[in-house]
Amino acid sequence: MKKILVLFVVMFCLTIAAPAVYAEQLSVQPYITAGSLAWTENGCAEGNKFVLGYGLKTKWTILKVVATLDLNAWNMGEGLDEDTEIPNLGYNASGTVGYKISLTDTVSITPLAGAGWQHWSRAEKGTESWKDRQFIYGIAGAQVDYKSVYARAVAIASDKIGGEGEVGFTINKWNLAGFYRNTAYHNARSALTGVRLGYIFDIL
Repeated sequence: MKKILVLFVVMFCLTIAAPAVYAEQLSVQPYITAGSLAWTENGCAEGNKFVLGYGLKTKWTILKVVATLDLNAWNMGEGLDEDTEIPNLGYNASGTVGYKISLTDTVSITPLAGAGWQHWSRAEKGTESWKDRQFIYGIAGAQVDYKSVYARAVAIASDKIGGEGEVGFTINKWNLAGFYRNTAYHNARSALTGVRLGYIFDIL
């Protein structure tokens, strides 16, 4: 918990101080999430668990370039019971850079690419004798915006291929989105489905 709090503080300071010198727009969005985690290991489905999370997303725009930095964490919202293979904590940090292309006055598409880091932690060592596992991954995809509604789809690649999809809308600075995130590393795969609610603070 201390590590994730330190990362939150570092990310906030960096995204406010450095890009603000050049940014035309800069926003910060704290958010909460709730959803279901499906875990597969060694080709076997280990079960589904309810999870709760929180995060902080920053976004800045310089001309047509759009950059984001997202740090989030989740933890189990129910007991593991016999499902000790399933991680009870997860951390994720990712950053992307994209170029916004306006198709009409209300529609735009932003191709994007980036990288991230993910950490899984479980209460007990599983059959593979690991309690903590972390890895880095690449990101490539696009986001389409129409007025206050958006849809985002990206591929996530570590030593395995996964993906992420998100559909949401923003009203009066409140952002509500549904998401699906599938990540894999070595012999394990995590599929997280849920909803996110955040509030956008405009810095610039």
